[in-house]
Amino acid sequence: MSQSVLVLGRQPALGIAEAESLFGADKITPIGSQFVLLDARIQDVPFSRLGGSTRVAKLLTFLPYTDWEKIEKYLAEELPKHTCCLPEGKIRLGLSVYNLSVNIRRLNATGLTLKKAVKADGRSVRVVPNKEHELNTAQVIHNQLTGPTGMELLLIRDGERTVLAQTTAVQDIEAYAARDQARPARDARVGMLPPKLAQIIINLSTGNQPVSMDTEILDPFCGTGVVLQEADLMGFRVEGSDLEERMIDYSHDNLVWLSQKPESGLHGLNPDQIMCQLSVGDATTFNWKPVPNFIACETYLGQPFSTEPNPEKLKQVMSDVDTIHRKFLQNVARQTESGFRMCIAVPAWFTKSGVRHLKTLDSLEELGYNRVSFVHSDTRDLIYHRENQVVGRELVILIRK
Repeated sequence: MSQSVLVLGRQPALGIAEAESLFGADKITPIGSQFVLLDARIQDVPFSRLGGSTRVAKLLTFLPYTDWEKIEKYLAEELPKHTCCLPEGKIRLGLSVYNLSVNIRRLNATGLTLKKAVKADGRSVRVVPNKEHELNTAQVIHNQLTGPTGMELLLIRDGERTVLAQTTAVQDIEAYAARDQARPARDARVGMLPPKLAQIIINLSTGNQPVSMDTEILDPFCGTGVVLQEADLMGFRVEGSDLEERMIDYSHDNLVWLSQKPESGLHGLNPDQIMCQLSVGDATTFNWKPVPNFIACETYLGQPFSTEPNPEKLKQVMSDVDTIHRKFLQNVARQTESGFRMCIAVPAWFTKSGVRHLKTLDSLEELGYNRVSFVHSDTRDLIYHRENQVVGRELVILIRK
């Protein structure tokens, strides 16, 4: 039976694939496109490493109806049975509602009804008012709704029933921002990989491999070291290489910075050990010795575009990028054995005529790879892309044949 609920991020297909990769297809059940029921105890969900989920919640029950009046009546009767057991102090209560037929005014009225029910049981309570149907992450954090005396209830429509769950954690938006924006070495010209996306890439690469310092993650296009920092924070051993010595210097500086941030929960590598794990090398020819357990990376995305280029320009860029990827995959195939797994983020170009994919993806089998598919996500949807962005990142999970 499902025991946890994941609320997925802006591109839910990525979060679903990530959850399936970590837990297995038989352990997850998508609810619509935005939620996942997970057959795992809440304490067994490594939420801090899930880049594709914004909340994790403990499943409380399924209500066999979606009528709001019935839902409100149930909550008013049952909530005091739970709040009476919370530690002393003022209780903070919030409601987030998904796909149920209730307007904001009625939702806030329900909050007041629940407040009266809890106060009647002798507890002081503050209800966080709703401006939208869902409380945002900042509201949950600011009001300490995942703290000892906090409670955010999630009510999610699933067909003709309602999923009731209690949020136990939300994404630490300040920590993500610090790891992204406060790093000492950044370069917009080589792209800035969001830490959340780096986490997804790592999780799609490693699958359900237990975290261990005996397991090494390689990023052969390490750039400023975002994948390396996130893999290190997860507890993996990391190795990086890059064609440009400047990028190796950037990765080094960022990893040293990370190691010096224990007060932020950012426990990194011993700085004395970092340089031996970083190498200048061309990913199309470099020999990694020993060969790592997994590869997780954003590859070369080609020339960035703020607007769609003319067809000839795009054709030339796609051809150049394709050549690099073909040689890279051939190089990895020469050094790895059957079963080796990796996730690479490759460019996908969004044009007025549709999405243009890397041509190399049509030749994966002849290059020695099988592309991993998912039960609950379509591989065609695994593209990280923002509105009006020309170059997106297509996540490709490969197994060496």
